[in-house]
Amino acid sequence: MYLVKLKPTLKITLAALFMALAAICQKVLAINYLPFAPFMRISFGGPALIILASILLGPVYGAAVGAGCDIIGFIAFDRSGFPYNPLITTTYALLGLLPFFVFYFARKIKNEKLLFILQNSIMFGLFVIVSIFLFTTDSFKVFSTTYSLELWQKIAIVSGLFSLGLLLSIFLLIYKHKAPHRMIYNLSFTMFVVEIIVMVLYGTLMKGIVFGFSTYGPILITQVITAFVNIALNTVIISIVLEMFLKRYEAYTANDREKKTL
Repeated sequence: MYLVKLKPTLKITLAALFMALAAICQKVLAINYLPFAPFMRISFGGPALIILASILLGPVYGAAVGAGCDIIGFIAFDRSGFPYNPLITTTYALLGLLPFFVFYFARKIKNEKLLFILQNSIMFGLFVIVSIFLFTTDSFKVFSTTYSLELWQKIAIVSGLFSLGLLLSIFLLIYKHKAPHRMIYNLSFTMFVVEIIVMVLYGTLMKGIVFGFSTYGPILITQVITAFVNIALNTVIISIVLEMFLKRYEAYTANDREKKTL
C-alpha cells in the first residue's frame, strides 16, 4: 500500500521537516491576504509538502503535518490580523489525510489515460464556469467593499487559467514519456481530487463560516481560480521531489541488499 517502507524514526524526522518547511512556505513564501481577497492563498510548496507527507508517510503523519503546519505558521509567521480559527486548521489536516487514500485508489486504476482525460475534462468544465462568471459579473462584494474587474483583467485571468491547464497537460505528457513507471497521471489526478474536495469544497465552506456566507460566491470562484495554480504547481513540485526521493531510496536499498549478500 505504501510507496516505500520507512522506519518509524525516519517517518517522525521527515514529518517534522515537512511540517517546518510547509509552515514557512504557507506563510512566508506565499501570496497571502490580498486586499480584495483575504481568503486567497497561493503557496509555493506548502500544500505540496503536506500532500507529499501523506503519500510517503501515511495519512496519520500527513494529517499531523497539515495541522501542525497551520498552527506553527499562525503562531510564528501570521500577520493577517485575523484571530486563530481551528476550522481553518481542519482544512489543512484533511489536506494531509486524504491524499494517501486518493493516491492508493488512483494506483488501482489500470487505465491511467482515463484519469488524464477525466481530469482534463473536469478542469475544462471549471474553466468554462469561471469564464462565464467573470464575463457576466460586473462587480462583487467582499465584506463591506465592492470591487470590479476591468475587461483586460478578466481576459488576463481567463488566459492565465487556460495556459496553466495547457502547460500542466504538456508537462504530464513529457514526464510520462520520461519516467513511465512513476505513475504521473495517478499523482496528478490525486492533486486534482484533493484540491477540489479539500480546498475548493471543504475549504470554501470553512471560510464561508469564518468570513460570513455573504462572501461565499466570491470565495468559491477565488478558490477555483486558485485551484488551477495549485494543481499545476503541486503536481510539478511533488513529481520532481518524489522522483529524487525514490531514486535515492532505490539506490540505498540496492546497496543495503548488496551488503547483506556479502
